This record gives sequence, C-alpha cells and structure tokens, in this order.
Amino acid sequence: MAATTASILERTAVAAADANSVDLDVVANNLASAAQRVRVLEKRRAKSARAAFAAAARKRRRPTRRTAPVPRPINAPKTLHEALAAPPPGNTASTAPPPADGP
Repeated sequence: MAATTASILERTAVAAADANSVDLDVVANNLASAAQRVRVLEKRRAKSARAAFAAAARKRRRPTRRTAPVPRPINAPKTLHEALAAPPPGNTASTAPPPADGP
C-alpha cells in the first residue's frame, strides 16, 4: 500500500507543479517527505498487526477437563508374576480341590 500511496502523491505533485508552474525541486522535496511519512506509518501498522497476531497466538486455551482414571480392583495383581500365578478371573472352579469320591 505504501507504493500505491507514494505513486498517488507523486502524480498529484507533478500535476500541481504543472498547473501552478511551481519549482519541481520543492515539489520533489515535499513528495520525499510525504513518502517517508507513509513508509513509517506502514511499518508501524505492520508491526502492530504482527504484535496482535502474536498475542492472539499466545493466548492460552482453557484446558479440557480430564476424567479421573478408573481405579484398579483391590485384588488386582500388581506384577506380572502375580498375574501369571493367579487363576484366570471368573474361574473359581479351578481353585477348588476336585470332589472326593465318597462311599
């Protein structure tokens, strides 16, 4: 946009110089000053836009609520050795001794 604004200023200055027979050096100096101001303003605008974008990117989102972990049953095996030594869950018949043949 700075180039567009500077070119508009230049065309306006040349037209004014032609219409009023003003010295082109004076118009060129005024144009250079105006173009410098435009560049400074454009840099400022770009800097503030970058700062606003960075601030929005840094804004933290609210953390999502985590559910509590499911507790293990009290009698759950704590090690692999305990798990392999224990009978399969739900199979209580395997732990009972075989029925004795009676008289």
